[in-house]
Amino acid sequence: MRPMSKPEIFVSLGAVCAATVLGYALGGLALAGYGAFSAALSCAVGLLWIETHRLRRAQATRTNRIGKRISSLERQSSELERKFAARQDQSEKQLERLQSELAKGVKQLADASKAGSDRQQKELRELRKALETKLDTELAARTEEITASVAGTAEQTGREFEANLKEVSRDANRILYSQVDGLLALYRDIDPDQALPPMHGWAVAPDFARYLFTEVTGGKYERVVECGSGSTTVILAYAMRTMGTGHVVAIENNPHFAAVTRHMLAERGLSAWAEVIDAPLAEVDIDGNPWRWYDTSKLPEGPIDLLLVDGPPGQTGPLARYPALPLLADRLAPDAVVMLDDASRKDEQKIKRRWLEEFPEYGHKLLRNDHGTFVLRRDPNETAA
Repeated sequence: MRPMSKPEIFVSLGAVCAATVLGYALGGLALAGYGAFSAALSCAVGLLWIETHRLRRAQATRTNRIGKRISSLERQSSELERKFAARQDQSEKQLERLQSELAKGVKQLADASKAGSDRQQKELRELRKALETKLDTELAARTEEITASVAGTAEQTGREFEANLKEVSRDANRILYSQVDGLLALYRDIDPDQALPPMHGWAVAPDFARYLFTEVTGGKYERVVECGSGSTTVILAYAMRTMGTGHVVAIENNPHFAAVTRHMLAERGLSAWAEVIDAPLAEVDIDGNPWRWYDTSKLPEGPIDLLLVDGPPGQTGPLARYPALPLLADRLAPDAVVMLDDASRKDEQKIKRRWLEEFPEYGHKLLRNDHGTFVLRRDPNETAA
């Protein structure tokens, strides 16, 4: 409902005041109150009637406007229907004319070609016969040539395939035996009270895990630093517990992997033998050149008996693991061992060559395990295998 206008307000107030004054003059306060109430009620009824009348007029005006709009739309629709009918009639006439012209053209073409059709048919038959004869001759010769070639190739390929299959089968059996033998030996050596950590995919393979365990316990390597963390950290911690001394420090740039490794250590009761340090990747300087590697402020001072380089991940950048030896060489013990995992990758092979050029006092050998591992020692008798 719309608000009251100023004239309506003044009239209503005036009527209420007049009724109040008149009631007071005739009968005192009681009659004055009744007069004010009656006047107010009368004003409200009057205003309601005025508003209802106004709404009816507005509704009638709106209805009239809508009716005019509908009439206009009906006229426009009729006009469009008329134009569409005229356009359709015109299109049908044009189509009939085109069809008539097309029929005339086809008839003329048939008449023009009928005279020479017999001669053309004869020439076509002779040409097709000559082509078929030539094609049959060439096809027979080519078939004989291909048959002879395929027979020789098939015999040679069959021999090569059989030889390759035997070689692949021998390699697969050798790898499978090596992994099973390594896993069984680990369980025998460690005698864990629960399952060993996963050893497949990107994790350490059983044959290298066994080598690592026997190398550490046999060499009495008490101070071990691992670049990266995971199942190898657990195996190294088992080695420390077996010796009854030593400590492993694994530096890890990935918080998730660090948490997983800490959990594996804790659930096996090995947290006292190994720790995982969060070391985010940062820019380090090597001979004036920038590299992305672990934050060196997080690294232990040394001396380090065994340095296992299994990180950062290869996707960090080219030669991602190269900084390990240049940055930690002065922290290595005189008889320290350096292991570079994933030796089958091209980047790791380039890293090994650069290390040997820059640190000629190191000899090396290649462990032919699942991923391949380079082992470097300060021993000139241990050379490339």
